[in-house]
Formats: sequence, structure tokens, C-alpha cells
Amino acid sequence: MDRNLRKQLLFITIGILVLFPILINGLMFFNILPVKGNIDTWISTLGTFWGAIIGGVISGILTLIGVNITILRQDKKEIIKSYPERRKLGDDITLVTTETSRVLQYHIERKDWVEIYEYTEDLMLKRDELLTKASKVSDEVYEELRSKFYVYVRNFMFDVQTNPRDIKKIESYKEYFHDQSLKIYSLVDNVTEEYRRIKGK
Repeated sequence: MDRNLRKQLLFITIGILVLFPILINGLMFFNILPVKGNIDTWISTLGTFWGAIIGGVISGILTLIGVNITILRQDKKEIIKSYPERRKLGDDITLVTTETSRVLQYHIERKDWVEIYEYTEDLMLKRDELLTKASKVSDEVYEELRSKFYVYVRNFMFDVQTNPRDIKKIESYKEYFHDQSLKIYSLVDNVTEEYRRIKGK
């Protein structure tokens, strides 16, 4: 549960607990609404009835807060424990994406279409392996690799095969792959930032 939402819920509950007895008092003693029966009986009934409800609400809120704190602590422990593996897998991925950017830039400038095709074909063969690694790093890294990086690789292979003479279009991929390598590196680095933030607390 969000921290601000918990605070709002706590304030609302306290407000209800404080204002409700005042409201009942006003209704009974200032004759705002007619009250039937003996006032002493009403007070003892309300005291027992609302005492049980208010006590239940308070205990429920305290239980909810306690459960949320426990879950948050468990999540933090899991993040700290899994960090080395996640960072290692993230480094494996950034090594591939950075190398891809550099290798393709080199071969595009030299118009080595055969080398480019062989490299990208090998990259597609590694797709499942890299996506499995990315899924263990973070959902952001996985989605960036799946829906952008490998889409660029597939499109690039198609353009190199079908129209290698369109140099301007093929050269535009240099920027795409460069930007992707930086983006994925940044997302992997977020794992370290999260770890340091939690570890520092």
C-alpha cells in the first residue's frame, strides 16, 4: 500500500473516531433528533456497540499496517539478496548491446553486408537466451530488449538483405543501435541505484 494512502486512511479513521462521538452527543443532548428511551441506556448501548466497532477498526488498521511493513521488508531483503545475480545478467546484456552498436557501425561504414548479416543472424540465435537473462534483471530491461532492440535487429536484417543500396536508411540504424545500447545500460544501472537506495536505509 502506498505510504500517502496509508497516511490518508489513518487520518480519516482518526477523524471518524473523534467526530462520531461528538455527533452522537449532539443528537442526544441537544434534541437535534428525537431520541426514544432512556439516555443512560442509549449511552451504555452505544458504548458497547461502537466500542466493539471502533476497536475492530483500530485493530484491523494496525494489522494492515503491520502486514504491509512485513511485506516491504521482505521485498527489500529479496532485492538485496538477488542484486549480484541481476547485475551480472544485466552486464551480460549491456555487453551484447554495446558490442552490437560498435560492430554494426564499423561494418556499415565499410559496407560489409555479408559480415553484417552473419553478425545479426548470430544475434537472433541468442535472442531467447538474452531475453531469459533480461527477464531476471527487470521487466523494463526485458521489454526494451524484446520490443525495441530485437525489432531493430530484425528490421535491419531485412533492409540489408532486400535493399543494401539504400545507404541512408541503413546508416540510420547506427543511431538506433547506439541509442538502444545507452537506454539498456541506463535501465540496468537502475538496478544498482535501487540496491544502493535500499541498502543505504
